[in-house]
Amino acid sequence: MVKGKRKFIVTFMTSLCITGALAIPASADSTKYNCSWADVQCRGVNVTYGTKVSYSDYIYAIYGQSLAVTNESTGAFNLVTQLVDSYGNVFTPEIPFNQTVYVNVPRAGNYRVKVTCKDTSTTQSRCSGFGQVSE
Repeated sequence: MVKGKRKFIVTFMTSLCITGALAIPASADSTKYNCSWADVQCRGVNVTYGTKVSYSDYIYAIYGQSLAVTNESTGAFNLVTQLVDSYGNVFTPEIPFNQTVYVNVPRAGNYRVKVTCKDTSTTQSRCSGFGQVSE
């Protein structure tokens, strides 16, 4: 009886350690950053393996202002970037690979980028790179 109980505890602890080791890398999947300089607002999000969708912080833009939306996909699987407002409305098509698109915003408000991993595997998380929006 004691031998079976000990085997169960060892098996349980081993599986707990393996589960914890696999969960830790997935928790550090994206990092928001501020790339502003002088009087130019810029916000982005850096994505490492383990992320499906992530968002940058917001910047404020006035009606008609031109914003640069940049995508830089550095992994084997394509990361795409889109400009969205604070209501979740999308203002650009998916920007793939290594491109920058300039968008005149239709109204004053807060805007940010949404980056999405286009990996078709079951985990959909094998992308790396960054997306950013700047004035």
